Amino acid sequence: MLNHATLKPFNAPHDSIRDAVEDNTLNIYAQASQKAVEILITEEIGEDWMGGGVKANDVRKLLKDNPGKPVDLIINSPGGLVYDGLQIYNALISHDAEITATIEGLAYSAASFVAMAADKIRMFEASDIGVHRAWGVAIGNKAVMADVGEWLAKTDNHLIDIYQSRTGQPRATVEGWLDGAVDGTLFSAKEAVEVGLADEVIPLKAKYGDSQEKQAAKKQFARRAAAKNKLLKAKLK
Repeated sequence: MLNHATLKPFNAPHDSIRDAVEDNTLNIYAQASQKAVEILITEEIGEDWMGGGVKANDVRKLLKDNPGKPVDLIINSPGGLVYDGLQIYNALISHDAEITATIEGLAYSAASFVAMAADKIRMFEASDIGVHRAWGVAIGNKAVMADVGEWLAKTDNHLIDIYQSRTGQPRATVEGWLDGAVDGTLFSAKEAVEVGLADEVIPLKAKYGDSQEKQAAKKQFARRAAAKNKLLKAKLK
């Protein structure tokens, strides 16, 4: 901690986003199975004032107690404390088995970079992922405030490193995401796949006709067939 200051860098959303996420009482759960471990991140990351939240030490212990087991990471969280998120991220990338993250609603702020630890990231089409720069609260003189600014800049660099490592995007692009139009950027599932923040979109359920994926596959098949026919006609001339 800094002298004459209190600072907890955190990634937390605007109240409107936080309120949109259901406050579940169950924040972490280990499936008692020899095949896989399921971790639910469905509250704010880090212990809150009421003793709730997803605690980094709980996740770390759970992984330590289940070596070699694949992990299913289920996420619907508005984010929370940066260093708790970093500890969870580091614990996940240190795990000795495959990790699959599924974003079922929202992976915002700290929850978004926790998801980056997965080997595979799946998002329901009706879900979002959002990133932004770290926030902080501090009390003190101008020297303290300048020191806090440096601290937040270093924290931002950690976040940029994580997103850049996962997506392969240029550093300037990732910084642009963190800045956004006002404070960060919110990506739909399809947008997230396009930029590398996710690997797969779980489609909406279609009641009538073919799904969007089937329609796209049919169009692609038709294009390939047309190209083959054109090539065949050219050879016959």
